[in-house]
Amino acid sequence: MSKNVLIDTDPGVDDALALLLALHSDALAVKAITTVCGNVDVDTATSNLGTVLSLVPGPHPVLAKGAKRPLVQEPFFAGHVHGANGLGGTESVQGAAATAAMADREAHDEIVNQINTSFEPVTLITLGPLTNIALALERDPKIAGNVAQMIIMGGAFLGPGNITPAAEFNIFADPEAADRVFRSGIALTAVGLDVTMQVRLSRQTINAWVQDSHSPARRKVQEWTEHSLCFMQDLDGEASIPLHDPLAVLVAMDPGLVNTQPMHVAVETAGGITRGMTLADRRPILDKWKEEPNVRVCTRVNTELSLKRFLEGIP
Repeated sequence: MSKNVLIDTDPGVDDALALLLALHSDALAVKAITTVCGNVDVDTATSNLGTVLSLVPGPHPVLAKGAKRPLVQEPFFAGHVHGANGLGGTESVQGAAATAAMADREAHDEIVNQINTSFEPVTLITLGPLTNIALALERDPKIAGNVAQMIIMGGAFLGPGNITPAAEFNIFADPEAADRVFRSGIALTAVGLDVTMQVRLSRQTINAWVQDSHSPARRKVQEWTEHSLCFMQDLDGEASIPLHDPLAVLVAMDPGLVNTQPMHVAVETAGGITRGMTLADRRPILDKWKEEPNVRVCTRVNTELSLKRFLEGIP
C-alpha cells in the first residue's frame, strides 16, 4: 500500500532529483507539494517545480506556493551550489500542468488542510527550510499529533555543518522555524549530513546511467547536476554530489536503508558562530539526566543500496 505523503521543497538540484524519485515511486502517493524560500526565492522554486512536473506524467499533486522569507532573518540563497536559478543555471519554464494544479491556499494553509482532511495517516517530507511547517504549526498546533511521521532533510548531529562549521544549510536558512518544529512534539526523523554526505552521485555514474537511456528525466538530471558537480570538484576535489534530498525520500520509501537513534536535539538561534546548529545530546550519562528525545536521528546508511535504489527509481 502506498504511503500518503506531502512534500515541502525549495528546488534546488537535489530537490529536483528527490521529486522525480518520489513522483515515480509506487511506494509513495504524493498528495501535495508546497514550495518555500531556500535554495532560491520562492517564485523561482515554484517555477522549478513546474519544470520537474513537466517530466512526470499526470495527474499531478496539489501545489501551493509558500513562504517568501524566513521567520526572522533575511533570505540566504545557495546559487553558488545550485546555479543562479536553482537548476544548474539552465532555463526554467513552468509547465501548464503545474499552473492548473496550483491551490488557492498558501502553502502553510494547504499543509494544515491536507493533514486534517486526510482519511489515512500522512507522512510529511521536508527538503528545504522549515518555514512553511512552522507557520502551519502556528495556524493549527494540533497537526503535530496528526502527522504519522515527519522526515526532514536537515541538520548535522554527529559531525560538522556544510554552510558553516556548525550548521547545515536548511536549518541555518531559518533556525527559528526549525526550533519551533523541533519543539512541537511532531514525530521527527532527521536525515542529516551525517548520512547524506555518504551517498554520492558521481559524474561518471551519471554519464553511464544516461548513456544507454532514452529517458528525458535522466538527461535533465545530467544537465541540472553539472554546475553542482563542478562546485563539489572545486570544494573537496571530487566530482560527485551528495544525495541530500533524495535520501530523505528514500527513507520514506524504505526506512530500513538507515539506522536511527532517538536523541534530544535543540536548535541554536542566538549564537553568533553556532547559529543554526542542531545540538544533539550525546553525553554518555544516564537518560534520567537528559531531556526526552524529540528526534530520531539517522546515524548510519546503506550507501550502496541507497544509490542503487535512486538510480533504479528514475526511469
